Amino acid sequence: MKKALSLIISIVSVIGIFQSAPAVFAQDEIPALKKIELNHTQLTLRVAQTADLTVTYNPEAAADGVTLTYINNRPDVVTVEDGVITALTPGTATITVKAKKKPGGNSSPPPDEGGNSLPIIPISSTVSAKCTVTVLPAYITGDFDDDGTITDADAVYLLMNTFFPEDYPLNQPGDLDGDGFVTDADAVYLLMNTFFPEDYPIN
Repeated sequence: MKKALSLIISIVSVIGIFQSAPAVFAQDEIPALKKIELNHTQLTLRVAQTADLTVTYNPEAAADGVTLTYINNRPDVVTVEDGVITALTPGTATITVKAKKKPGGNSSPPPDEGGNSLPIIPISSTVSAKCTVTVLPAYITGDFDDDGTITDADAVYLLMNTFFPEDYPLNQPGDLDGDGFVTDADAVYLLMNTFFPEDYPIN
């Protein structure tokens, strides 16, 4: 009887020790930033066009406390401000996005049972991703085949778009007659422009 009582007391004592001991958190419970991904790895713009460059964090829980830095190797070709790319002149630029997670960027572990705050596990990591941006010259209104001139071939291209839009995508708005739709009438308007540009102007 005494031995059984002593065993019970010992077990209770051991449980009390574990309950009073501060919690121990594994390193991966406060995640480090493993990598980032961009919504574009390659991008084609025309002069004066813009595009948003957004970042996805992996793991998502590691996004807290991250500082982003945008490195542009051709500031004469594009500008980057808060993730917005603006095309300036024809050329090719590489945008490198660096994400740095400083120590203490994660939230603190919950306090122990005694209400004592536990220290933040210091985690520091830097990862990066790149986007290549190709900037083309600003389009010429009506030049749908992108050859630098407006001819009857552009009118044919625009007409083909009305039948096969996936095979003949437009590089610019195709509503030339201003009715709010792209139809064969726009192709006729463009064709007439090649003969009578003053009577059928293209803005």
